[in-house]
Amino acid sequence: MNSPRLSTGLCSVTFRKLSVQEILALAKHASLDVLEWGGDVHAPPTLSAAELREIGARTRDAGLQVSSYGAYFRMGETPEDAIGPVLDAAGHLGTPVVRIWATRTPSATATPEDWKRARDLARRLADRAKAAGMTLATEFHRGFLTDTAVSAARLARETDHPNFRSFYQVYLETGCDLLAELEQMLPFLVHVHVYHLAGAERRPLAEGAALWMPLLKRLAEDSRPRALLLEFVRKDAPEQLVADAATLRAWVAAAAQEASPSAPAPSDVVRRRFSEKDARREG
Repeated sequence: MNSPRLSTGLCSVTFRKLSVQEILALAKHASLDVLEWGGDVHAPPTLSAAELREIGARTRDAGLQVSSYGAYFRMGETPEDAIGPVLDAAGHLGTPVVRIWATRTPSATATPEDWKRARDLARRLADRAKAAGMTLATEFHRGFLTDTAVSAARLARETDHPNFRSFYQVYLETGCDLLAELEQMLPFLVHVHVYHLAGAERRPLAEGAALWMPLLKRLAEDSRPRALLLEFVRKDAPEQLVADAATLRAWVAAAAQEASPSAPAPSDVVRRRFSEKDARREG
């Protein structure tokens, strides 16, 4: 059995009203491993290279790594050349993963021509990402082409580019077999957004154990390192984030132990892998 490679983290957009320093202090207090910096409030690509590098350095000084850059680049809407500053921003922050949005066409109504346009654009963008040493990964979101596991996996598979992947998150109301969904996503999956909802109501993550534990065990069995990024925190409360982080850390440890009783601690593995990537970029 492979060693687990799951880290725990936070999407900074979860707390848009907090400053960069407040986000760092909260993530450190919650004993998280990584942060995804959002490109709308905390780390927009319009910041200078020095400012973005400072955010990345402060993240690492806090004992955290930058798992990904949450860009608001929307395929088919944002000018194609705008991917350049986005990739630059991610590089300055010190992450090789950039989250972007697929075309704003629900998969249920997408035509063959919609799929062709999306694939062609995805390949061009992925070529740009490859040249910059980056990987693009699409947001898994309603109203966009990547709104189901089937469509997200299809776009990545048909784009057929090693630098074009996907995120994943759970939609309970679809009634899908979540393990089957995750299995479809695994070959293309970079990171996972983690939260628990009851309808539209945000709930403590601990209430979602029955849903999340089988998924985390499957992720722990897989050989690829991934981040589990908390978002949609109940009442946008920092104290709830701390509680959810403790829950997630306990689940990851349990999943890792089940997947491989002799495995090293997940955080140790992830920190080592991210550090190795940093060293390669700096070398």
